[in-house]
Amino acid sequence: MHTERQIMAEFVEGDWGEFAFKMIDQSMAPAVMQHLRKNFYLDEPLLKLIGLSELAASELDAVATRILEDNLSFAAIEKNTGKIAGVRVTGRPKKGHKASVNIQSREFQMVSKFLGSVEKQVDLFDTFGVEEYADLHFASIDKDFRGQGLASEMYNRAISLLKGLNFKLAKSSFTSPFTRKISTKLGFEQIAIKYFREIEDENGTYPYSHLPNDEFVSVRILRL
Repeated sequence: MHTERQIMAEFVEGDWGEFAFKMIDQSMAPAVMQHLRKNFYLDEPLLKLIGLSELAASELDAVATRILEDNLSFAAIEKNTGKIAGVRVTGRPKKGHKASVNIQSREFQMVSKFLGSVEKQVDLFDTFGVEEYADLHFASIDKDFRGQGLASEMYNRAISLLKGLNFKLAKSSFTSPFTRKISTKLGFEQIAIKYFREIEDENGTYPYSHLPNDEFVSVRILRL
């Protein structure tokens, strides 16, 4: 029987064109956080809409660091420079275990409340009869490496890894039309949707009520 480390090496690690894929270990965490701050935190549609203060970014760092401890995340590294070109951050929620996050910033409170409200529409554990599932949290590509198929390749490797580890279900919340398009091709099914205009602030008002119908989060699952 293969160990989890052997499965990770088989389904994720290795060369792909000018990039090398590598599972993220503790030594890589600082570089991964730097990559997320320079790319995902600035470009992800929901975070870009609301904006992140330094406090909110630090809180998101803490969340990302905790997810990395689940040991399902990997990076694509440009071989010539050693620069992180992309990261796929994946967690493994377990039934009966809920991680607590101390959120103080207004921005992150708004993001968490919004995403939490749509994700609660479906109880994945009971609906699909699983004790754990894979949560595909962050998919991030450095600006210098976009348009080369790297995002699709990261999804393909993530799915192969999860199948190799015998996961039965994967879930992700898609806010970008680009990643929604990829997910559709990969066979993800939409289970919940909520529009950005429904984002509520701390006063109970809706600061983005003017936004159109094409700006939304789509929670989708993939049966593995």
